[in-house]
Amino acid sequence: MDVADKIKMLQRKYNLNNAQLADKANLSRSTIISILNRKSRPRDDTLTAICSAFGMTTDEFRSEGYIPPELDSNVAHLVECYYRLPEKKQNILITLADELSLGKNEE
Repeated sequence: MDVADKIKMLQRKYNLNNAQLADKANLSRSTIISILNRKSRPRDDTLTAICSAFGMTTDEFRSEGYIPPELDSNVAHLVECYYRLPEKKQNILITLADELSLGKNEE
């Protein structure tokens, strides 16, 4: 999982859009978007600000396969599986999860 993927995962977890994350990290929205679109890599101070916005250290963020500790083991397992999938299958999984959570596939 690369930096952009980890930030996106944490944005979903904390329900933060790009503007909200930029505000919490005291960064420009264009900086966040550039990182998320993989057009630039964050400098150390930028990554520190982003991590602070999520309430974690850069060491926690950089640890391979970091899963926020608040997630139960089943959710953590789903997140790990998701990041092992290619993007097309990730999108299929998200669509399926949306359908299941909205009750479209009720038995």
